[in-house]
This record gives sequence, C-alpha cells and structure tokens, in this order.
Amino acid sequence: WYNTISNSASSLLELHDRYVGVIYNAIDVESYPYNPGEREDFALFLSRISHEKGPDIAIEAAIRGRFRLVIAGNVDEPDKEFFESRILPRVDGDQIQYVGEADARMKRDLYSRARFLLAPITWEEPFGLIFAEAMACGTPVIAFNRGAASEVIEDGITGYIVEDVEAMVDATLKIDRIDPARCRKRVEDRFNVRRMADDYQAAYGEIVKNQSKKHPEYRDPAQLALPLLN
Repeated sequence: WYNTISNSASSLLELHDRYVGVIYNAIDVESYPYNPGEREDFALFLSRISHEKGPDIAIEAAIRGRFRLVIAGNVDEPDKEFFESRILPRVDGDQIQYVGEADARMKRDLYSRARFLLAPITWEEPFGLIFAEAMACGTPVIAFNRGAASEVIEDGITGYIVEDVEAMVDATLKIDRIDPARCRKRVEDRFNVRRMADDYQAAYGEIVKNQSKKHPEYRDPAQLALPLLN
C-alpha cells in the first residue's frame, strides 16, 4: 500500500490497486512567524544549491529585474562544481548575496523578512516544502510551473506560477497584489499537520476495511497487519 504527496507525483507512477491516493505533506504552521507588515527589499532563494533547484536562474531573474537576491542553501559535494562555476562568480555581496546554509531559525527569519520567494525549479518537484514554509510566513512565492508547484501555490492568490525567466521578472512587478493573509490561510487550511494526520488515518482505515473483507478470519484489527506485510 502506498500514497503520493501530490497529483504531480502520482502522474509519474504506474498506479496499481494498492494506491490509496494523494496525501499532501504538512508543516508545523505555528512554528513559522507570520509577518503581515513591512518587508525588506530583497527576494529570497532558499534551497539546496543544485542545478535542478535553479539558483542560477534566480540570479538571472534578479539581474534582469534589478532587485536584490539573497541565496541561502547547502552545497553538497556533487554540486560543488556547479556552485563554484555558475553561482559564486555572480555573488557580489550587494545585489546578489550568498549567506550559506540556513538552519531552522535562520530560515524562518529570512522567510519573514523577504518580499517574495523565488523557486525556478527545473525538475518535477513532488511537493516543495519551501513553498508552504514561505507562505506560512505570509511570503508569496514565484515558481516555475514544474512538479507540484501549481498544487501548493494558488496562482495570483498566494504567488505566481510562471513558465520562464521573463515571466518570473514580470511577476515580481505585481507581487504587492498578493495578500500575506491569504498566503498564511492557504497553509493553515491545506498543509497543516492535523490535516495530514487525518488523511493518513482515513487511508489506514480504508486499508483495514479492505483487508478485513479479504481476510474475515482476522477479528482483531491488529491481526490485519499480518497480510499487509505479504
């Protein structure tokens, strides 16, 4: 038995009769500080520094759009050449800043201060926790239309879904139309831990119901776990 964390992820799989559906990921919403007020004048890129996450594209958008960009994220060994050749030479400490890997506290601080988050992903991101984390802080997200981005972000409501760098730059010009309260509410309603737990509990209930029909000899629900392992 298995589930996926987005419709996008399920579309990549050959589903069979033990598929229980989509159960979206969740975050501890209350642990993210909501900022409905003034923001600092910078965009944020926060992710692992690798080609598929698009930090080089975020830099290109910042240069074209003439806005400040703060980049935060770890650099794994396989990505060092990409970082040193494609990212580091463009970091000037002024318009383009790299602040290193962000721990939990630093992430929340950056999310709550940034005007918006850039996510020019170039792969089929199965969910994208950074989308939910940023929106929980009231921070809109501008993301490429890949993977589950359009399932997490409401286009024109909690951010913008775009197709290329030019559209990403254009979206930055209307980012102030996004209401931080709508961003926060989206996460509270759709991507909270209670909702995820309820969805998994419902899925387990359906599995038990299915197994009890196939194995009526098991009266104790705990015994139903035995066939599940086969």
